[in-house]
Amino acid sequence: MRTEREQIGRVERKSIASGPRSAAQYVAGAAGLFMTVIAGVALARLLPTGALIGETVLVAGMGFTVVMAVLTLLLGLVFLGAAGRPTEGRAGLISLGIALLAFGIVIFIEPEPMNEALGVNETSGVVYALVGTLAAIAGVASNTLVTRRSIDERHMEGDEVSGIT
Repeated sequence: MRTEREQIGRVERKSIASGPRSAAQYVAGAAGLFMTVIAGVALARLLPTGALIGETVLVAGMGFTVVMAVLTLLLGLVFLGAAGRPTEGRAGLISLGIALLAFGIVIFIEPEPMNEALGVNETSGVVYALVGTLAAIAGVASNTLVTRRSIDERHMEGDEVSGIT
């Protein structure tokens, strides 16, 4: 929010403007925070290892290897980046949400082939599919709110306010 004040003769003008925002930004921020925290915990538990795959850890019921934790961390950071601007939030949520939904469905249906390399399990598939679904729906359903600007003028006579418009 930006506020400007200026004195014009005996008129004080106050202008308040807020930038555009979207509900999609909040969903992108929440999804990004969730993914980043989960991946960070997984990396904290896995990093004293020298292997990128093979060793797995469970965080909130989701399986991770170092590779999957890094991928989830990067995905969380992309979601957080999409939360920065309203237009990027909507477009980012739609595309990332659909991709994450598809990835989650594949993991849920066939977790075994990816278990060795990524450490994922059925719970991982469900969580990724849910986050992807919520992200895509939020991206489609949210509107971008436009800038609101208001101007108040105070007409001054000496130290007294004679009128506000």
